[in-house]
Amino acid sequence: MQTLIAIKRSLRLMQRKVRDYKNRTRFCAKRKFPELPYKLTLEQPILPSSTMAEKCYNLKYVAKQIGDYIIYPGEILSFWEVVGNPDKLRESRCIRNGKLAIEKGGGLCQAAGIIYHLSLIAGLNIVERYNHSVDLYGDGPRACPIGFDATVLYGYKDLRVSNMTNATLRFSLTVDEGVLRAELYSDKPLMQREIGSQKTETSNNINVKTFYTDTNEFIADNNYRTL
Repeated sequence: MQTLIAIKRSLRLMQRKVRDYKNRTRFCAKRKFPELPYKLTLEQPILPSSTMAEKCYNLKYVAKQIGDYIIYPGEILSFWEVVGNPDKLRESRCIRNGKLAIEKGGGLCQAAGIIYHLSLIAGLNIVERYNHSVDLYGDGPRACPIGFDATVLYGYKDLRVSNMTNATLRFSLTVDEGVLRAELYSDKPLMQREIGSQKTETSNNINVKTFYTDTNEFIADNNYRTL
């Protein structure tokens, strides 16, 4: 079974690479840090769980990787191009096929989600992003506001952010005492956008529409099942 899953994933990765080659996708790369004096910051709590230690280990791994990448104008930050195969990471809690599961690389979705949220605030272009299929939290504490999450699955679901500004960018993540902090550095000031959301609930579904409040520009239509 695991062999079949690995084969399917390898085929999907190959398909993505071929598509990126045909589209001449320009990914960001590891580069020497230029002077980037401007900064936007976003923080989220890391909620307690039975696998919190393993999740923090995985988040710190992402933080170590992403901080080395410089994003020039016209380039794309791909979560999986930066992180690589998650099989080398620790097992932690995640959502797969609408259910809680324990998998290697569990917890990485919070890193993808905070990068997505901060990218929206900075007005960056979202090339690829998926919301979770299930809302686990209801009225309880959340790591991030509903509608601002991002789920990632190696070979299948990526988070891709395009730098369509005229600034050079670098993301930085820090894991410290139950807090995940994301910072976006730039060599020119970035417009800090205001984002709103509209939530509609039915008996077992939640729809959240997100938009920029300054222009009423639509961002995403997020649909979740409830447990």
